[in-house]
Amino acid sequence: MTETLLRARVGARLTLTLNRPQRLNALDLALWDALGDAALAAASDPELRVVIVTGAGGAFAAGGDIEEFQRVRRTPDEARAYDTRVLRATRALAACPHPVIAAINGTCVGGGLEIAASCDLRIAAASARFGIPVARLAMAAPPEAVEALVDLIGLDQALSLLLEARLIDAAEAQRLGLVTRVAADDAFAAEIESCAARIEAGGPLAARAHKRVARAWAEGRALPPAAIDQAYACIASDDFRAGIAAFLAKRKPVFEGQ
Repeated sequence: MTETLLRARVGARLTLTLNRPQRLNALDLALWDALGDAALAAASDPELRVVIVTGAGGAFAAGGDIEEFQRVRRTPDEARAYDTRVLRATRALAACPHPVIAAINGTCVGGGLEIAASCDLRIAAASARFGIPVARLAMAAPPEAVEALVDLIGLDQALSLLLEARLIDAAEAQRLGLVTRVAADDAFAAEIESCAARIEAGGPLAARAHKRVARAWAEGRALPPAAIDQAYACIASDDFRAGIAAFLAKRKPVFEGQ
């Protein structure tokens, strides 16, 4: 049986590829569970420096598997249970201590947009398309997914996407703040590589501290003392001393995450 989530580890980089290209990577519950498992495993791997989430073929993810809805999302209770498994995956990506990049190489709608919104950086190919058109099914989006969308692009634009059930192109998605940046299709792979390499070149302890502090602040809550301590703890690291020494010697630093 073909794996629906591919895991590729190269050095300190992990790439997770949604792999149902014949269905434009529509997510069934098994794939949601696999993504959650992979994100939780990545969180416990101290050697990682960056995680990339992408889709096989010509799509990132075309949302939930609507055919499966007829078996697993027939009642309000079933929908709640379904969304609990979806949220396990998206929350795990958001909470992963390592930077997570969404490499959006095509259609990114519904559940695919939920995944992208949970990532730290969203880089899109120019031909990518975005939306959350569940109103066409007379279905409301999971409340937590709506919250994430409002946080990213504001109330008016989130409601525009939800109420009009419209799809937007990558250029508009960037204007709205839905994606971090857009690359031409023929430069997309190189841009993902460059982004990941830049993250890997930095101190991993600092990257983890930045993610934790920035996300806590964005959620509108007081910074946890542990997050503040984590940021200042970088100063006591071997990596900090190596970075200072390399800067003064005008050479490239080598960081070990210690």
